[in-house]
Amino acid sequence: MLKSQTGRSMVEMLGVLAIIGVLSIGGIAGYTMSMNRHRANQIVDMGSKLSVLAQTKGIEPGNDEAAWALQDELVQQMELENAQERFETTFWVEPAGDVYIWIDENKTGLRRAVESVAGDEHHIIKVN
Repeated sequence: MLKSQTGRSMVEMLGVLAIIGVLSIGGIAGYTMSMNRHRANQIVDMGSKLSVLAQTKGIEPGNDEAAWALQDELVQQMELENAQERFETTFWVEPAGDVYIWIDENKTGLRRAVESVAGDEHHIIKVN
C-alpha cells in the first residue's frame, strides 16, 4: 500500500529562494540609492550654508588672499574637515558665494545623487 507524503518539493523550495533573492537584491539597491540621496542632500545643504556665509563676509571677488582666508575660516567654522573625509568631498567657496563641490571619482552613485539634488552636473551651488 502506498502512503501519500505531505510537504514541499525541492522545486517549490528553490522557487521560494529565488523570489527571496530577487526581492533582497531590489531592497539592497533601494537602500543604497536612498543613502546616496541622503548624503547628497547633506552635501548640498553644507554647500548652501557655505555660500550664504561667504556672501555675508562681503569679500571682493579677485582678492585671492582673502578668498583663501575665507575658505580656511569657513572650513573651521562649519567643522568640514571631518565632513569632507566622510563624504569624500572637497568644497571650494568663491567670495561671491558660488560653491564648487568635487566628489571622489569612485563614488559614482553619490556623484549622480549630488547632480540630481543640486541640479547641476558641475556640482556648483549658487545662492542668489
